[in-house]
Amino acid sequence: MAISKRVRHATFYLLARTLITLSQRLPRRLVLTLFGLLGYLIYLSAGGLRRRVLSNLEIAYGEQVPFRERKKLARRSFVEVARNAAEAARLPILRMAEVDRIVEVRGMETVLQARARGKGLIAVTGHLGNWELIPVYFSLKGIPVNVIARRLNDPRLDRLVVGYREKRGIRNIDRDLGARTAFRCLRRGEALGVLIDQDTRVESVFVDFMGRQASTPVGPAALAMRTGAPVVPVATYRDRDGRHIIEVGAPIELAAEGTERELLRENTERLSKAVEKYILCHPEQWVWIHERWKTEPPAVRHGPGATQGRSIRVDRAIPS
Repeated sequence: MAISKRVRHATFYLLARTLITLSQRLPRRLVLTLFGLLGYLIYLSAGGLRRRVLSNLEIAYGEQVPFRERKKLARRSFVEVARNAAEAARLPILRMAEVDRIVEVRGMETVLQARARGKGLIAVTGHLGNWELIPVYFSLKGIPVNVIARRLNDPRLDRLVVGYREKRGIRNIDRDLGARTAFRCLRRGEALGVLIDQDTRVESVFVDFMGRQASTPVGPAALAMRTGAPVVPVATYRDRDGRHIIEVGAPIELAAEGTERELLRENTERLSKAVEKYILCHPEQWVWIHERWKTEPPAVRHGPGATQGRSIRVDRAIPS
């Protein structure tokens, strides 16, 4: 008998609340150990997810990486995703002393210099490591932070996640409704965080991602082109000592010559490549479960990089 969507949402919500409670009440080292084990058990038991991850790894690496190594990488990714999810659940109780102890930032001067231009700052990142830590860290350091996010299917879970962000001083901007809010925050000189490494239902173009064309949101490039806000790639990953490294790359130089459609495609690819670089350096910490290449590229007659849609509208181009 099929389980109703309502029952699935209720079950997942209760499970999430239980795991959040455990993450916040147990010592950090114990949490990492327990959730690492949970990730390994999910890898063993969730055959559908495991096959999807292995399929994505084959797309990305092909025969360059032997199957045995891809299988090992898949197993590590399940473990790391679970551990990072547990630490994300701890963010509402994270204190500055612990932040300074477990987080190292490389490139803070880049953030300060970019914001000094007075046009705001667009930070593009991906689902790598504990990505929810990035806005929390900069907010705790006194930088006004906004994040663009997709509304979750379960309203209760959505309120929970948004509430956690807001408690840390982070403004949550609804992907489907927040284009004007995104413009305003940049005009105020604030930081805007955007995830661009997934295939989502927003205005997108096809760009090269790990050697294969992938549907990629144009929102960050469109915002940067229309506001003049600098764009920097940011990523976080866990090192061997269990600390989180937050890396801020150099500002991405945007193309300026060509039609709007050509510029959107070229600049979107530049942003995507900057994020891809971090993913390839720490592949075991990326969310390979997502169907990154699920949307097929358009027919050749439409031209390379053709957009999904007849025109580009910023209010439809904000990624999750």
